[in-house]
Amino acid sequence: MRRVVFIFLFIILTVVSAPAQAVFAYPETTADEIVIQHIGFTLSYNPKTMMPNWVAYQLHATDLEGDAVRAGRFSPDPSPQLNGYTLAEHWNYTNSGWVRGHMVPAGDLKYSQEAMNCSFYTTNICPMDMTFNNGIWKRLEEKIRKLAIQFGYVFIITGPVVGDNTHGNVGESGIVVPDAFFKAIIVPCNASFKAIGFYMPNEPAPKGSRLKDFAVSVKELETLIDRTLFIHLSPDIAFDVKSQLPLKELGLY
Repeated sequence: MRRVVFIFLFIILTVVSAPAQAVFAYPETTADEIVIQHIGFTLSYNPKTMMPNWVAYQLHATDLEGDAVRAGRFSPDPSPQLNGYTLAEHWNYTNSGWVRGHMVPAGDLKYSQEAMNCSFYTTNICPMDMTFNNGIWKRLEEKIRKLAIQFGYVFIITGPVVGDNTHGNVGESGIVVPDAFFKAIIVPCNASFKAIGFYMPNEPAPKGSRLKDFAVSVKELETLIDRTLFIHLSPDIAFDVKSQLPLKELGLY
């Protein structure tokens, strides 16, 4: 059994018409993970893959407002926990055939220039297929923003899936190219919560694909990525919330 380390940083949410309860937007972590808190999001960095294991954050509807400017380039993460590790550089991706894919998208951090700048650390990116990044992945990011506006806020956990490493590495840098990517989201709904997961291969989506074609329950996603998500969701509701596939409620039918 993997030793579980609980992250004590938390965000308490009070849901209108429901008893106050705490929902932690973090997954299970192992003892050897390097967990870093940035303005706007938290990530777990994997020095072996040179990518995040996961990135977690809360997106409020008001976070989409602001005038923060995108950085011109990506840069290594200056967090002291990463001293001594080799980190990806902007130029590692140049002419590699892979684009720099955000885990926390810059468009979710317009409210803060500091948060925006942090999203351009290479600890927040992974090698992505260009068509995938500009297509189905972008559509999912846009859908999540709409859900934040509809429900007030969304909790998101996202990250790469190394899988069989069928795409190899980015050049000679050692950066692993993921086989797939995942997102798990949870929103307040009718005095409880609705949650859904997405599992997307790192390749162009088939023509005519819809977001619901990649949707799975959070419980199924946990099996696919071998990691428990939303670990502090109340045990009284966790199984039901994670087992459902609320396509209609989330406008994915």
